[in-house]
Amino acid sequence: MAHLKILLAACLTLFMGGEANLFGQQTLIVTATGDKTTVPYTSGQLRWAIDQANAYTGGTTVIKFNLPISGTNPALINLNTALPKMFRTTVIDGTTQPGYQAGKPMVVIDGSTIPPPANQSTAFYFDFVANGKVLGLYIRNFAEGIVFDHNSTFCEASYNVINQNTRSNILIKSSSDCIVKGNFINTDMNLMRFPKNSEEGIFLSNDANKGSTRNIIGGVLCGEGNTIAYTGSEGIDNNPNLGANPTLNVSNIYSGNVIFENVFDAIELRNPNGANSNKSAPAITTTGCITTGTAEPNDIIELFGSTGPLNGKKNANQYMKTVVADAQGNWTANFDFIEYSFITATARDSRNNTSELAPAKAITPSKLDFTFPEKVCLREPIIFTNLTTTCAGSFAFQWDFGDGSGLSTTGVHTYTSPGQYTVKLTIQPSIYCKTITKTRTILIKECCNNCETLDFLVPAVCVKDSAAFINISSCPGNPSYTWNFGDGTGNTSNNFHVYTTLGTYTVTLTKNGSPECPGQSVTKTITVSECIQPCINCIGSFAPDAGQYVLSAWVKEDVNNPNILSYLNPEIYIDFPTTNSPTGTPSSPLVGPFIAGGIIIDGWQRVDTTFAVPASATYINIRLQCATGNCFFDDIRIFPYDGSMKSYVYDPISLRLVAELDERNYATLYEYDEEGKLVRVKKETEKGIMTIKENKTNTLKKQ
Repeated sequence: MAHLKILLAACLTLFMGGEANLFGQQTLIVTATGDKTTVPYTSGQLRWAIDQANAYTGGTTVIKFNLPISGTNPALINLNTALPKMFRTTVIDGTTQPGYQAGKPMVVIDGSTIPPPANQSTAFYFDFVANGKVLGLYIRNFAEGIVFDHNSTFCEASYNVINQNTRSNILIKSSSDCIVKGNFINTDMNLMRFPKNSEEGIFLSNDANKGSTRNIIGGVLCGEGNTIAYTGSEGIDNNPNLGANPTLNVSNIYSGNVIFENVFDAIELRNPNGANSNKSAPAITTTGCITTGTAEPNDIIELFGSTGPLNGKKNANQYMKTVVADAQGNWTANFDFIEYSFITATARDSRNNTSELAPAKAITPSKLDFTFPEKVCLREPIIFTNLTTTCAGSFAFQWDFGDGSGLSTTGVHTYTSPGQYTVKLTIQPSIYCKTITKTRTILIKECCNNCETLDFLVPAVCVKDSAAFINISSCPGNPSYTWNFGDGTGNTSNNFHVYTTLGTYTVTLTKNGSPECPGQSVTKTITVSECIQPCINCIGSFAPDAGQYVLSAWVKEDVNNPNILSYLNPEIYIDFPTTNSPTGTPSSPLVGPFIAGGIIIDGWQRVDTTFAVPASATYINIRLQCATGNCFFDDIRIFPYDGSMKSYVYDPISLRLVAELDERNYATLYEYDEEGKLVRVKKETEKGIMTIKENKTNTLKKQ
């Protein structure tokens, strides 16, 4: 027990690079980009961290990064000499550097400043190491980027960018059960082709007694496949050394990798040297949305889209699908979308031996495309026609019209500003771990389509009346218009206008334009006159004799106050002007005002008074006015003082009698049913409207 306490204390008190070593693991943090090559190494530098890892006997060393960076630029470590080989379990984790993104490492390890022979240098060399890892780094300008050698096991090289090296980017030699996934090898995430290219992408080799077995290169989940391109020989080269046992390099899985434009083969098994047991590639029989083929029974078939056998090369440009051959070796793959015009495949047996790529076969690709009219105009709806063809009907589509209006599921759009826009049509959801998008550019401009007809109708206009000018123009699109009515009131989009002064005016209708397309205008004249409206169905002449007359009317104020006992604002005047004009000089002294009196009945109050018509009168005007607010007048009657008057009101459609006003101007109201039978008689009294008669009839329904 005492021994255990001492060991635990030693583990807890060891402090390296800012983090504690706990239970067989130490964590070191690289904080400086320099590279001192003489002992003692500078604390915080990468060489120092690897030296500390080699000296650590307690378990795993995890090397993390927290380097200073400038903006979005990655931190750069230029090595002055090759780094020491690693002999102990070491994890070099570039994903810990702030700002790391998949495919965009933020730590660059560069060997271009190592003195000759630089072609003998390796960035990270693991020798007799279990569980060593290199993650999320950019490694360039070495002979080899990463090496797992001499029975290294369960090592990993993942999510790195490794390019511009001279020999192999990743070398697995006499090592087993290692994982290599998610790397960009001899290129980068933009598929850049560099002037300096390696000989192989990933190289599997062996010695006389130990092969490289059970290694997994890639994976079918998004981001697991390696991208390998432009090498001077093979993408993946499984090459047992000549003279060694040819069965040593077996059971290696190559899965989901994108491999293209390498000088020789994409995957090379070096047959007849026995790599991966000389596993044979599958045969592709028919191609299309349903693709079929043959292989050895129960083989696992991975299918890839391909650019085809260009210059004799085998290319796997896109992982598509995995299927399993049946007991007779037949297999079938159903695709939803086919992007490339060729298809190829690998086969994997039950011992995880993966074959080379099958010869590519032509296949009819799906099409993601759209079109739009040749002539497109500003402020006009544009119909974008989706021309996409797929193998399955389960896709949704998303439009981005490039003007910041947001995403749409409908291919109809109206642009409000001229310019060139990038229109994108995207399939939803993503396919093959990527968003498939078709883009086209569209130029939107003012089309300057002149009106076929620019015209309007001029109404007969009376002073102080509202006149409606009717636009009868025929213009393409949906232009806006402006009216100018010529009386100094300015421009407006309203086609209604009231002239307050008699005269002749110039009216202009303008179809609005823009700096690119001037507007169009049309002008007409209009005469505003004092219109004396003729009285229809009136007595042609009425000349009352001099004497006393009765004036009776009902008035109402536009108020909602139940406490008002009498209306004071409605006023009635009787004028006797010297000319027949509504604006003639009122009588002097004034005859009126006559105001309401009595009880307010259902909101109305009666005016009941007398006035005298002088013998000298030649014209008579009845003037209604409101002292303040809004007033209403109804049932105005004038008749001789010694006479009597009744009024009758008829329905204008049915011509039925609906009201009878007696000599005091009180109404008797008649109500009818749908068949025209009188059912109710009401009487207007000083106490309100009362029902004085009601009829009800029943008709026996025949059984």
